[in-house]
Amino acid sequence: MHKKLFPPLLFLSLFLVSCIGVKAGISVDAEGKGRISLEYRILREFESLGRLDGNEAWPVIPAGKADLERSLERLPGMKLKAFSQKDEGNDTLLHAEMEFSSVENLLPFLDAWGERALYQSENGKKRLSLCLNPGGKLYDPRLIAIFKRFSEDYVWELSLTAPETVSLAAKDGKGNPLAELPGGAKLEENGKKARFSIAPADILSAENGLILDFSW
Repeated sequence: MHKKLFPPLLFLSLFLVSCIGVKAGISVDAEGKGRISLEYRILREFESLGRLDGNEAWPVIPAGKADLERSLERLPGMKLKAFSQKDEGNDTLLHAEMEFSSVENLLPFLDAWGERALYQSENGKKRLSLCLNPGGKLYDPRLIAIFKRFSEDYVWELSLTAPETVSLAAKDGKGNPLAELPGGAKLEENGKKARFSIAPADILSAENGLILDFSW
């Protein structure tokens, strides 16, 4: 069965992420500028959510080009470069290409609350750290089972391409290297590109937490 794509955007609620899928690819140049490519699908029943007036307290769900442009207006240093949209079954499949002027300006897009995305640049070394699950919280097994059923056709995927060799480490919530990846997660390093993919339910099931560290 072809796996749908699950969102890497950290600010999406548990309910919404079971209905939306995203594949994200980040490319960074030597100056820290770059692009992020997003391919995401959304159930058409939820398309109107991003267009509701007075929804500023909600995480924005861009359901079309206008919604995405409105979202990016709140994020200095980011610009929409390309957008396409088509229907597939009960879903709407959207593809967006965005430029960012620095990795620091990309962080609020990945983590709207500013708590789970970190970028460091020192002595020519760069590190982008994303906390998917801080750990320390055990979810109700019944909730996990329900979430697994709703998201079984989805995959959470994120890749990063840089001008230097990229290394990727999976760590627990305290920053310790994981001896074993959760579930069927896959970590791939291929020169200047690294990629991580995982079943969404396995993110919630990571009792000790899950952090991704990209270094180049």
